[in-house]
Amino acid sequence: MFAKKKAAFQNRAATDQIPDFSRETPVQTVLPVSTPSPTDRKWVDRAKQLSAVFVGQPGHCESSEVWISEAHGTSFYLNSEGFKVVTPVSTAYLRDLRRRAGRVTG
Repeated sequence: MFAKKKAAFQNRAATDQIPDFSRETPVQTVLPVSTPSPTDRKWVDRAKQLSAVFVGQPGHCESSEVWISEAHGTSFYLNSEGFKVVTPVSTAYLRDLRRRAGRVTG
């Protein structure tokens, strides 16, 4: 049985080997990076609106906080073959925190 498998393995047609790594023409992608406007207050105003919704409602909420975080940056990818990618990165989140009669929710 082993001899048959060994013979079959040795007699199979040789196929072209595919290289593990190939050389590619370098590509450069550079996206425009915009600077955020510090005068844009829409999120600040929205946070105030969300925080005010629950304040003053008896039995529902003693206080309310809304947190906003926003970060902007640039991502760079470069390699030794000449590939280059530059892209803007932006993240933002909104979190609300309510205090009800001694316990925190949100």
